[in-house]
Amino acid sequence: MASIRKHKGKWQARIKRGAIVTEKSFINKRDAEHWARKVGAEIESGDYQPPKQDRPDKAEDTLHEFPDRYDLEV
Repeated sequence: MASIRKHKGKWQARIKRGAIVTEKSFINKRDAEHWARKVGAEIESGDYQPPKQDRPDKAEDTLHEFPDRYDLEV
């Protein structure tokens, strides 16, 4: 279920489907509604990938891992 609300001068869309809870803020209400429909459909179809900050298994590299990653990518 998606909910749209006015919050601190912006429109906040919040979706809760079982254990999945995600939200995002927008300047326009129409953008919030569009995002909520799109993400809601992705969740229902099983294609939803949460943003990186919401996935604890995909945490950012720590500072000591950065030089190794740099050598591999550059």
